[in-house]
Amino acid sequence: MKKSLLIAFIILFTTQAHASLQELIDGVKQNDKKAVLALLNNGEDVNAVNAQGNAPLHYAVALNNAEMAKILLQYGADMNISNAQGWTPLKIVEKKKVADVAAVLHQVQQQRAEKDAIAKAQPDTAPEEKMQPISTSETKAIRPTQASEEKTVSSDVQPAAIPASEKIQKNAENIEETIPTADIARMYAILEQAKSSVLEAKAFQEQAEMRNQELEEQLKQMQEQNTVLTERLNEYEKAAKTVQEAEKAAQDTKKAELNAEKEAANKAAKEAEEKIKEAEKAKAIAKEAAEKAKEAANKAAKEAEEKIKEAEKAKAIAKEAAEKAEKLAKQASEKTTDKTVKKTEVNVQDKVKTNVIKSKAESKKKTPQPIVKKPIYKPQLSNLDKNIYAGDEEIVYCLSYLGNGENSNMRQASGFFAAAAGITEARYQQIVRISDAFFASSDAVTLQKRSDECAKIITPTDKNKQNKIIRSLNSSIK
Repeated sequence: MKKSLLIAFIILFTTQAHASLQELIDGVKQNDKKAVLALLNNGEDVNAVNAQGNAPLHYAVALNNAEMAKILLQYGADMNISNAQGWTPLKIVEKKKVADVAAVLHQVQQQRAEKDAIAKAQPDTAPEEKMQPISTSETKAIRPTQASEEKTVSSDVQPAAIPASEKIQKNAENIEETIPTADIARMYAILEQAKSSVLEAKAFQEQAEMRNQELEEQLKQMQEQNTVLTERLNEYEKAAKTVQEAEKAAQDTKKAELNAEKEAANKAAKEAEEKIKEAEKAKAIAKEAAEKAKEAANKAAKEAEEKIKEAEKAKAIAKEAAEKAEKLAKQASEKTTDKTVKKTEVNVQDKVKTNVIKSKAESKKKTPQPIVKKPIYKPQLSNLDKNIYAGDEEIVYCLSYLGNGENSNMRQASGFFAAAAGITEARYQQIVRISDAFFASSDAVTLQKRSDECAKIITPTDKNKQNKIIRSLNSSIK
């Protein structure tokens, strides 16, 4: 019972002390002067601190509330009390540089210093209040009485045992006789105070028990809430775990996608690199082929240039041969004119001879003559080309051949000669193509040799052919 009462006193006192301190701090924060003064007049400790080690003066200084700081200082607030971080109100003033409250603190600090100095300078004349001990005479007065009683008890016959209550009452009466009346009155007053304190303690105990029941109910509710919160926390943890697993799965999926994209990109890069290598290889091959083609083109151009030079040389040779042919044809024409007169004379003589022969033949008609078969004429192939025949086709060939270049009249003369010789147009065109093909595909030496051969062919010994050639040349010039 005593233990429960003591716990109840401690809980009640602590709860009330903390509540009062918090009310005092709240009053300082809210600048409620009436509430602060009421708490301080009620005996609230102005230097009490909370869990952070802050006293009410800490908050007044921090808020730069000069009037509230003055009230707290008037009730004995300590300016040098430190909180959990080692900060005193004076240090806060210096740190925050709050001018209003700084002036109040410094003024009170100066006043307290002056008061301390005066107190030290004056001697201590006030008598100390001490408890008055019981005098020696009073002690002696008590002792004889007790001794006489002892003598009386010991001298008589030993009586029956006295009850304890009577003994206590008797001792109390004896004490009342020896103690002064004022002290007895004082003791009764103290006893009454003790009784009232016991009654208050009982009331506090009942309040503490009720508070304990309330706290147990609150504890039970808190435990139930804790159970609910624990279940919710477990659910949240499961949900968080599910979310983490989902995020991990998403990260794994994303990582797999990124790896796939990376592999695809590497594959594409590798393929592109191979294609680039193939392209470079093809480029090198093309470059080599281009160089070879360029070399071939240069070679062909060089050969063409040489052929052009040979053609020009052959052209010059053909021109020279044509000039020679014209000269020979002119000479032949002049010779033909001289021989025409002689031919006429020969023809007259031939006619006379023919008449003589005819007359002889007629005289011999009476005697039969044997029949002689004439041989069948087979045209001979030309030595110039196996695709043409000797004779008129050779002349057409040579005139066409010599007509390449500036001597175009020779080409025209070949046409006139072909018509006079009875060669068809198709055959004439075929002979011209054969001549042109030889001229285009032969070198200078071969062309020169062919020009010499053609110069002989277009100046035949046969007078009839000579006349045809001359007439063809004359027609081409006209």
